Amino acid sequence: MKTLKAIIIGYLSFLALLASHSTKADSSVELKAYGDVYHSQNFDLPANAYRSNDSASGQTALGLAEISILAKHDEASMLLELDQGSSMDDASRGLGQAILGYRPKNSRWNFEAGKMNTHLGAESFKARDNYNYSRTLLNSYGLPIWHMGARASYEIVPEKLTGMVAVYNGANSYADNNRSQSIGGQLRYAYDGFSIAYNLLTGPERANSERDRRTLHEIVAVKGLGSGWELTTDLLHGEENGVDLGSGRTSARWWAAATSLKAPLSQSTYLSPRYEIFRDQHGQAMSRGPQTIQSATLTLGTALSKGLELRVEGRRDFSDHDTFGTGSNARRSQTTGLTGLIFSFP
Repeated sequence: MKTLKAIIIGYLSFLALLASHSTKADSSVELKAYGDVYHSQNFDLPANAYRSNDSASGQTALGLAEISILAKHDEASMLLELDQGSSMDDASRGLGQAILGYRPKNSRWNFEAGKMNTHLGAESFKARDNYNYSRTLLNSYGLPIWHMGARASYEIVPEKLTGMVAVYNGANSYADNNRSQSIGGQLRYAYDGFSIAYNLLTGPERANSERDRRTLHEIVAVKGLGSGWELTTDLLHGEENGVDLGSGRTSARWWAAATSLKAPLSQSTYLSPRYEIFRDQHGQAMSRGPQTIQSATLTLGTALSKGLELRVEGRRDFSDHDTFGTGSNARRSQTTGLTGLIFSFP
């Protein structure tokens, strides 16, 4: 608690210092606050299995609370996010992102370095930016959350085609667990309400392993259908070499597909159905043995006031193995209900 208090005091002092220097024409400071709280109920198990941001059941929980600041000075910038909540992993130590940026004037290049969210995935770290409150299995088990590293992007065709290359210290870790770093890449095209991105991440991810690579290939497509309707599709293939499955070393593979629709009911209310399938062919991604899990989700979202949104969600997950729960309580499915509140400022 003392450490958190010291961080907050230091952070506010930093804000005051920046604000005192932000009157120059080429300098600016942008402060934001975000929070989401949920109450979930699992009708089959004591806790929600295979969930990354809504694992608690039968209680109210803090999903994420964040204060962020974006400071810009001429061509340079710094983004700092302080986060707490069940969505945060232990390795982050309360720090969401800390990114130093450099974008030369009249240039198509953009450079970033620091702790940053992964470039993979159709879903954001914040529930506010997604159609549904809970995240997909694809996002939770198929992809990393964040990286420590550097990346450079270039607008090949301004406002349409962008390329990005990154060098990371592996995934979800400040320091690499071996001597080989991971390479990331993205090629994204956007035009007239449609966007499609190819994402790549490859590199050794196991401790003290230099040869055995984990490689992710992903395609994310978003299509605006008019009048606020929007369709998102996410396709993933993952493979890791040299995995010991008990019968010798081999390549472990997994693949997943998810699609979701945002259907406006009014200016302030929408409905979002989502379906996904995750095939963990060798049990490496989820560490629960080979299985195929399918999931169906239905979310109702409505704006209660400016900056405050209510979401009500029902979800059913089902597997071809008894993988939900443990021991005699293990079963092939789980059904959950959730109510969430999301706040954003500004």
